[in-house]
Amino acid sequence: MRKNMRFVKNKRVCFDFLRTRFFLTNDGTNKCTETYFKPYNFSYGKTYCTPHPIILRNSALARYVDEFRKDFEAHQGGKFRGMKRNVAQRKVEIVNSLMSEWSSAYDNINSLQELHSDNVKDEAFLKSLDKELEQQKQIMENAEDAMLTELIPEDENESCNEVIVEVTAGVGGQEAMLFAQNLYELYCSYVEFKKWNCELTDLERTDLGGVRHSSLLVSGPECYKFFRLEGGVHRVQRIPKTEKNSRMHTSTATVAILPQPSEIDIVIDDKDLKIETKTARGPGGQHVNKIETAVRIHHIPTGIIVDCQVHKSQYQNKKIAMQKLRSKLYSIELEKTGCEVRNLRKCQIGTKSRNEKVRTYNFSQGRITDHRFNLSVYNLERYFEGNDYFDDFLHSLLEIHAKQNKKEFLDMLKSAYA
Repeated sequence: MRKNMRFVKNKRVCFDFLRTRFFLTNDGTNKCTETYFKPYNFSYGKTYCTPHPIILRNSALARYVDEFRKDFEAHQGGKFRGMKRNVAQRKVEIVNSLMSEWSSAYDNINSLQELHSDNVKDEAFLKSLDKELEQQKQIMENAEDAMLTELIPEDENESCNEVIVEVTAGVGGQEAMLFAQNLYELYCSYVEFKKWNCELTDLERTDLGGVRHSSLLVSGPECYKFFRLEGGVHRVQRIPKTEKNSRMHTSTATVAILPQPSEIDIVIDDKDLKIETKTARGPGGQHVNKIETAVRIHHIPTGIIVDCQVHKSQYQNKKIAMQKLRSKLYSIELEKTGCEVRNLRKCQIGTKSRNEKVRTYNFSQGRITDHRFNLSVYNLERYFEGNDYFDDFLHSLLEIHAKQNKKEFLDMLKSAYA
């Protein structure tokens, strides 16, 4: 044990920590942080003693980390706290590594403070000690912050690399369809900017060049992570091309972001499928009108019917129809397991009314405002190019969203361990 610290039964013992006096009882509680725990050696599955208790700045986080590691050690097989075991194990290993950094910095701070108290009069030396002290304190803060970030429950679709992006015209007639066309082009440009793969699965155009409904299958690294905050009602305020009296109109379009599961997640038995082929509708000449390229798939157990007639190839249409079916079956599976996303599309789209907006595009002011995070930017032209400006906007949203998640998680811990 350190010379300035000892455990005495039923008595309080004090020690210096970052020049603050902490009073510990024999059961490990104290006035400032309420709890401490000893580092846990994941490799050997044993608790080992250290010359001092590990005290995090946030007592609730300290207790949660301790319980998390102990629960994981006692847990055998299956999911752990809603996570796959390999994911939980990775988190435990990262937390242990961060705890080692924290403990090492703590020891360094104590050593540096002892040097400060040895009547050293060399100003240059004392200045370098102060600088090193600040660096070690920063290491402790960074380790604790990283620990908190690692332990925040993740969206189970966070690592999904394939999503369906649906854009549908809402309230506002032809102007809503023209705005849906703007959003459709924005997302197409952004996919190209990120060098992701994109496949058109559905597109219904109007005579004026608008879009009633569009559906894109996007695949690429972290594509769901960047697209997920786009879901919801998007409101536009501008003078429409169809307006003769130069009056401002307010219209909406809805965006739904549906994570696309892999074949491993959803198993589809061929005997449960009824596949029909037919000739496609619309323009395309004799090929689409005489050759059966369109595909309709009926999933008998659930009654779900999907179809596709986008391509001239029956094989391509069948492939896309199967992806649509798999996505719908995945949504049903989420409902059965009581997932937070109970009806992802309906939750994002709502009733398509103007007051449900998640984002507003005001063309007269050149302003884009995200109402969930109170973030506004003022360059509509660059925004709709779907390049670096839109990418920076999404990064800002993700950063604010992460801070909100962190605050909500801390509040939850404080409430749980109050």
